[in-house]
Amino acid sequence: MEQDKVRSKTIPSVGYFHECFDYETDTGLIYWKHRPRSHFNSDRGMKRSNAVCAGKQAGYMNRGYLTVRVDGQNYFAHRIAFAIFHGRWPSLVDHIDGNGMNNAISNLREATNQENQRNASKRKGASTPLTGVFWNKGSNRWQAYIRLGGSLKWLGSHKSIFEAACARKSAESRYGFHENHGRAAIHAAGIRTK
Repeated sequence: MEQDKVRSKTIPSVGYFHECFDYETDTGLIYWKHRPRSHFNSDRGMKRSNAVCAGKQAGYMNRGYLTVRVDGQNYFAHRIAFAIFHGRWPSLVDHIDGNGMNNAISNLREATNQENQRNASKRKGASTPLTGVFWNKGSNRWQAYIRLGGSLKWLGSHKSIFEAACARKSAESRYGFHENHGRAAIHAAGIRTK
């Protein structure tokens, strides 16, 4: 058993998950394998589980991510995929394209919390179409901000939304934000399943 650094819970070894799943690196889909007797408390439990699950796609949609239940615990499919491919548990996995259902290995990268936040999609309910750009009624000007290390950094007051957006994009580049930061969230509708 390994210690999951993110959630501070004991999780099975990567080898255990290799015994549970087949992972298609190009599609990101995970399928249940025929699991060995050592995974179960009884022959009956093993037979029932393998009859129902073996060969079938694992997981269910949960708040924009594919979640897989193993031995009574939930795990994000992207963490399982990363672990199976790389042979180790990541501290945090980022979906490069912003689609939490796209678990193709080419779309997954290990990231720090800061890197993950710098690849975040636009939040729902935002008042403007641009991340970090806001209209200030009092000054009758566009304000630009960027969040760095938990605090907001003011990027100036601008006459036009274009100037404010340029200030924001320049700061994103200067501070190492991912090119996808602030894009519209991608939903799972386009992901192929079998």
